[in-house]
Amino acid sequence: MSFLKFLNEAKAKSVSFVVDHPLGQSFCDELLKAAKKIGFTAQEDPMMEGQDSCGFFISKDPTLVKKAIKTTKSSLDNGDDEDYYGINDTEGIAAISMDWEDFDPEEVSKNLTKIGIKLTHEEAEDTFLITLRA
Repeated sequence: MSFLKFLNEAKAKSVSFVVDHPLGQSFCDELLKAAKKIGFTAQEDPMMEGQDSCGFFISKDPTLVKKAIKTTKSSLDNGDDEDYYGINDTEGIAAISMDWEDFDPEEVSKNLTKIGIKLTHEEAEDTFLITLRA
């Protein structure tokens, strides 16, 4: 195996990014991109549009993400949140939502762990270095 091929495969299993606090939409955008780079399907949660928070669905299985989006849109249309709140209990998908000012790395990490992603973070003043590993 060539060294370059080894580096490319290693990059596909681990991605890091830097965001400033308050994290805001930049954290969500970077997390979605990072999850996709390590082989997961990731999409924003439509329930969070126009909110002061962000949310997203992440899974190895693209059909689970599509189903979560469909369930969310149905919940928005009919005003029944029961199915929406059950998404996070679905095996194989992480449904993550957070207020942009209150980053809780342990909560995000717990949700990602259940689908095989390890999140680590290092904090220096108002900056976070976030690493995702598959």
